[in-house]
Amino acid sequence: MRSRRGNYAVRSLALLAVVAAVGIFTALRPDEEAVAASAPAAAAARPPTMVQLTPARDMTFTESLVSDGTIKARFYSLVSPRIGGIIDSIEVREGDLVEAGKTRLFLIDNEKLRQSVELSRQSLIIARSTLDEKEASLVKAQADREQAEKDFARSKSLYEQKVVPLAEYEVYETKVIQMKAQEKVAETTVILAQQNVDLAEISLRMSTKDLRDSVMYSPIDGVVSARYCEPGEMGSPSQPVLRIDDVKNLKAVAYLPGQFYPRIATGASSAQVTVLDRRIGEFPITYKAPAIDSALRTFEIWADVDGDGAYAVPGAQCVISVTLREEQGLGVPRDAVQHRDGKYWVFIPDGDVARMVEVTPGMETDGWTQLIDPPLAAGDSVITQGQFLLNDGYPIREQVVGQ
Repeated sequence: MRSRRGNYAVRSLALLAVVAAVGIFTALRPDEEAVAASAPAAAAARPPTMVQLTPARDMTFTESLVSDGTIKARFYSLVSPRIGGIIDSIEVREGDLVEAGKTRLFLIDNEKLRQSVELSRQSLIIARSTLDEKEASLVKAQADREQAEKDFARSKSLYEQKVVPLAEYEVYETKVIQMKAQEKVAETTVILAQQNVDLAEISLRMSTKDLRDSVMYSPIDGVVSARYCEPGEMGSPSQPVLRIDDVKNLKAVAYLPGQFYPRIATGASSAQVTVLDRRIGEFPITYKAPAIDSALRTFEIWADVDGDGAYAVPGAQCVISVTLREEQGLGVPRDAVQHRDGKYWVFIPDGDVARMVEVTPGMETDGWTQLIDPPLAAGDSVITQGQFLLNDGYPIREQVVGQ
């Protein structure tokens, strides 16, 4: 009996201790409603925060893909000799401007080929003279044959009248046969002489072409960008002597990640090109690779660019910003958007206090953030300086720029 009473007494004392502790904790905890009621008063008691305001505005937002690229010549030429031979002279240097079909670049065995042309020309003169001689021989053979035929006709008439003997008649008959044979030989020699003339003309044309090909002219307008050979070296059609780049018609080339391949369309997509922080301009994309590189998972694009001789030059490194999407919308400065408690907010002035307005950010362009379904309108002011020090209801004072 004593044991049960002792346990009951212990339990009673423990319960009294818990009740006392709860009472003490309740007495020490501030009243939440009192704290909430005193918050505006505490905020109003703060000194005003100096802020700057910027009006929201309607603008165009773009989603862009930025990549490093290179300025290259759209057209270039590796100039090789048309014929093999010793390089007599190279008449241009790196950096020289050249004009298509007018600027002479280099000469290959020019003197030797000049002599070859002269030899072919003399051979043609000889062949034509021989032809003239053979044609004259043919005329003589024809005349001799005609005379023999007349003599034979008279001899035949006299033989039939039994004025001349058979032997004399046969002599004239044989002479006609001989004259016809000589005429046939003369005709053949004329044909051979004519063929020699044709061969000489072909040889002259070939040597003339070789002489013409020994002098190389620039195939395009541009600038000599490289020189691979020097005079005295052996030139070959398989080995270029010079490289010429067209420095006016250029292209900005970049390689983009493969996942963006469906979003790029030639003629429709555009790219902004920047060289050394200088914006060259915005140009339509004129080429997209027909396939994605299976090893690098990238694809090539380029945009045609006009060369300026200073920034847009072949070989220059550039930054290419490809526009993927454009939208019209309301924008606010990027720094005006605050991320707090997992949400996005902007502060707007409400008289002399700041108010927090929840927003949904979209794309960013030139330091401005797009607001999706904005709770603001164009021209409404947002706080763009001092917003990091604010909470909802804090007093503010606008700082006028310049003061």
